[in-house]
Amino acid sequence: MGVSPAISGEKAAEVSAGPKRHSPVFLAVFALFLVTTVICVAGTMIGVASAHPSHHDTQWFWASGHLLDHGKNPDDRQAIRDIETSLGLKVGSTIAQAIAWLAWYLYAMTGKTSGQKPVASAGLASA
Repeated sequence: MGVSPAISGEKAAEVSAGPKRHSPVFLAVFALFLVTTVICVAGTMIGVASAHPSHHDTQWFWASGHLLDHGKNPDDRQAIRDIETSLGLKVGSTIAQAIAWLAWYLYAMTGKTSGQKPVASAGLASA
């Protein structure tokens, strides 16, 4: 009257072979991941499309090629700047601007400059 072990094992395999259900927490985290990914990809695509990178890259390379084609030095910085300015490109030292912003950020985060000791805080240590 009992069920043989082989039959009960088959029934157990049939029961566990059904579709697995994910927990609501997993589904919420996965949905949040998908939404975040879509927002990041859309933001990147909008940023790239609005900046017209190929237009500017073409002009930068074209300036050197133009000088080379006319028998001039393509490494002449002043000539390159003159051509880029005439094309409407922003000519400036973006690296110097980036370093200035980095220095400001580090000062804001640490409260000190390169020649100073850290600024004393009025936190719990001085109370």
